[in-house]
Amino acid sequence: MNTQPTVIKEMSLASLVYDESTLYPINTSTGNKMFPFSRQGNIYTNKIKNPFVIYKDSMPYLFLTADSGIYSLPYSEVDDVNISKFNRGISLAVNQNKFSQYDLYGFHIWSCYKKDDTFPSNRKIMTLRSNTITLVFYLNSLDDGKRAKLSVKRVTVTGEEDYNNILLYQNGILLDSPYIYPMSWSLLTFSFPESLSFDNYIGQIEIHEGLMFNNATLYEQSIDKRVDDIFESHLGLSSLVAQDESTLLINSEDIDIYTDIKWNIFVGKPV
Repeated sequence: MNTQPTVIKEMSLASLVYDESTLYPINTSTGNKMFPFSRQGNIYTNKIKNPFVIYKDSMPYLFLTADSGIYSLPYSEVDDVNISKFNRGISLAVNQNKFSQYDLYGFHIWSCYKKDDTFPSNRKIMTLRSNTITLVFYLNSLDDGKRAKLSVKRVTVTGEEDYNNILLYQNGILLDSPYIYPMSWSLLTFSFPESLSFDNYIGQIEIHEGLMFNNATLYEQSIDKRVDDIFESHLGLSSLVAQDESTLLINSEDIDIYTDIKWNIFVGKPV
């Protein structure tokens, strides 16, 4: 317990009025919506408290700190209800406009596990739900909880089974099993060699409590050959970020340097 004086520089609080029959959306600057949810089995309920945190301050591009993301706050029991029976978190809509034809080839998400300093047990961090398949993403504890291995399971009528028809990337590198460390950011990319169908269906990517996330992107075309570009562009390292007709050439004989270059600078908001 902290018994020393505490100074709070800034605090922002907001309340939401929930509808018992529908999920309440949270709008974002890109026009996409997020939905706080509480679910037991396949039944959603809005009677369970589901506090969450969103970083609201202005920040530089991909400014990842201990709190610069979105996540559901973990807690145990409230109002005599066993919270452990419920899956809580933030849901991201897939095929939000319910198009008649929609194929998902992959998605990526910046994530940081910050529920605990270690992984005392296996943890469910995400669930992807389409009209044809449900995938569950786990962190499996290793090395006395100092790190965890990411695994993917498919939900069947008899339980869960390993799902191998997926490519897993961590920070732009293809891996058999990404390893996650607590309190550390990673760019996780999931690519489906055979696209997942969301035709006429609004699916969900559910981010469960304890996993903070930022910059989630869905891909409606193959991303197998574009993962490096995706990684570099999200770090501001891609050669496609900015370019002009002026060049700097270096070879074994000489060097060409262009001077008196006039730059045109503009500021725009990406769409």
